Amino acid sequence: MNVPSAAEALIDLPPPSIKENPDNTNLNPVVVKDTLTAVVQYALQPTDRISVTWTGATGTPAEGSYTTGFVEAGSTYPREIPLYTAMVAFNLGKTVTVTYTVIRESSEPVTSLPLTLTVLPLAQDALPRPFITQAPDYGAGSVLDVRDLTEFTLRMNGWPLIAYGQYVWLHLKGTNADGSLFNVTYWKAPTDNVSQPWIRYGFHQQNFSASPLKGLKDGSTLTLEFKAALGRSLNEDEAVRFALRTYTVRTLAAVQFPPPSIKENPDNTNLNPVAVKDSLTAVVQYALQPTDRISVTWTGAAGTPAEGTYTTGFVEAGSTHPREIPLRNAVVAFSLGKTVTVTYTVIRENSEPVTSLPLTLNVQTVPADKLIAPVITQANGTAVLDLKDVLEGATLLFGSWPLIAAGQRVWLDLEGRNANGDTHNLTMWVGGRNSVTRGWASSGSFSTYVAYSYLRELGDGSTLSIRFKLNMDKVANLATAVAFPVRTYTVLGL
Repeated sequence: MNVPSAAEALIDLPPPSIKENPDNTNLNPVVVKDTLTAVVQYALQPTDRISVTWTGATGTPAEGSYTTGFVEAGSTYPREIPLYTAMVAFNLGKTVTVTYTVIRESSEPVTSLPLTLTVLPLAQDALPRPFITQAPDYGAGSVLDVRDLTEFTLRMNGWPLIAYGQYVWLHLKGTNADGSLFNVTYWKAPTDNVSQPWIRYGFHQQNFSASPLKGLKDGSTLTLEFKAALGRSLNEDEAVRFALRTYTVRTLAAVQFPPPSIKENPDNTNLNPVAVKDSLTAVVQYALQPTDRISVTWTGAAGTPAEGTYTTGFVEAGSTHPREIPLRNAVVAFSLGKTVTVTYTVIRENSEPVTSLPLTLNVQTVPADKLIAPVITQANGTAVLDLKDVLEGATLLFGSWPLIAAGQRVWLDLEGRNANGDTHNLTMWVGGRNSVTRGWASSGSFSTYVAYSYLRELGDGSTLSIRFKLNMDKVANLATAVAFPVRTYTVLGL
């Protein structure tokens, strides 16, 4: 009887998994902010030596990849190998692979099949926002009164995957009393970066003169924009943009009416787009006279298409208090990740219109778990695509998402490799000419055909990745498109 060699006995080692993240397709960076552990499920011999390799995406700095030293497998099953969490920060929004290598006795090393992971970006709700400590509630309040200040304090707390040496930027943007733009950078690379005390104490703060803020227009909005280069790049464009902090600035005496609120979203600082996917309602708390006429204005961020701003017609306030005014929820899709203002204007009898203080909202992005990647129906709900099942082509099925609308621009790319290992990609949709149809928006689903002539060239055992992106503001700009999680299939050749 032939006895297989030590190396032959290790053929087809299965891929590892990540202990902290049960989804072996997408890696949530928040769940591995403290520990990152590779798990080997294969029943190794106790004297086998094992090493794990995390390979960062192409172009990632050397610190984005890592190989552990060899350790004995031991008798514990499955075997857990700790990795450095710092590598994750260099691969946000990119694809990495994790493998392990086994040496049995004196045989040649054998490497496992790869675990391919799409490292998700850090969700905005997982990131802190900068603040000015002199605002009410130690910076959490919405109004910043600078009339009696000589100094103000900028403060930023820590975030998941914070590390020494990460560069930071902090811009304050608003409107001066003369209507001109106020845009001052208080922190910037390379001078400003994460220090050891910042990590040790969990925050960093710095005092500045309040004189520039005293020159802002009363009742205007002051926005704090913070970015951090988690991959330690000096290029600000590559830094992670954190959620914005906005204040209504008080430099003069207060005006007549308080800001409105949003009925569907009790947080009057951040707006969750999922909460307003069906309706958007402005609420006026002020006790108006029944004959007062009232109109509400939603103003999108600078540069937003015209459809992203909306003003209702004037209606009587009536006797119901508080007064609710329905808005078009479609405007939200044009301002994802941006700052908007909501005001109401009141006309009493024949007097001049008076506009309320603004409600400033940071419109959050759509959560990743609400963005469902398209599927190939012939895969029957699995991650394996057998080419024998697609001899007449494949059906790619899309679902819906919050705030879906006709005219939203879409991008669709298929990425794979042929039998020779060469790149074998297919661009199916480009935002400049493809968009969501009315039927898709109304029914919540859409399917398209992937030609067999493309699929048949995919190599046996190769990976087919489906990348779907869309511009919810209907502007065909790939740089601002929302990327859905990547759907990956293992191809079984003919």
